[in-house]
Amino acid sequence: MQLIINWLKPYSTQNFIVGRALYKLFGNDPELKALFAKGEKAPGAKEALLQALQALAAPLLAEQVPAPAADTQAEQEPAAPPVAQPPAPELPGKAEPKNEDPIFPKDPVEKALQLEWKSKYKAMQYLRLQLERYGKDNALEIQAECRELCQQILALEQEIMQVWQKVDQYKATGKLEEIKEAPLEVPADPLELATKINSVQRYIRRHKANAIKFPNNAKYPALILKYEEQLKALSTPKQTQDGAAEKTTL
Repeated sequence: MQLIINWLKPYSTQNFIVGRALYKLFGNDPELKALFAKGEKAPGAKEALLQALQALAAPLLAEQVPAPAADTQAEQEPAAPPVAQPPAPELPGKAEPKNEDPIFPKDPVEKALQLEWKSKYKAMQYLRLQLERYGKDNALEIQAECRELCQQILALEQEIMQVWQKVDQYKATGKLEEIKEAPLEVPADPLELATKINSVQRYIRRHKANAIKFPNNAKYPALILKYEEQLKALSTPKQTQDGAAEKTTL
């Protein structure tokens, strides 16, 4: 049932084939199963599948709601302040711990790329599991379903490889290929400069909202970083920029 909850999450691709397989495994309405077997282009199939899986997941979601904490005397009393511990002595030759965790990267673009390929990989692994369940059944309808599953698996595998290529490219260059870079022109006129700054701030707000809505799309955090750099350049006084340029040339 956790698979259904994962399928219903906002960042999920909500692949119709995967959802149909989930309902076939956990659902018990023969009419719905017959409707879903016709494919996602059947009238009302996609909406019915979403509602059916939401109904199946509702009891489990209700169980996951945390119960309210008990109002005890211990909770009402303020907790004692923590006792400060002296720093541990450094051992000779001990390397400093790395701040960057390869499993959970801090870079927002890498985080989004990681979420993207992991969501695709989970969907692909589940499709493989469904393919194995058919065993050696050679019925014509089973062959058709297996063929469709194989096509979906191959498509997801290609998409995952493309995401990995994006990861390698970003680690090597610090940029995403789809984010076009253009030289920033800082207007000399104060009114034009203020208008430019307002536009860049609006772009940042828009892409931050999109990054929250689509956390597995690396384009939005990359655009945020791009426009934040532009905002910093636009907000830096011209004298400071000229001084930095002179230091660079020296």
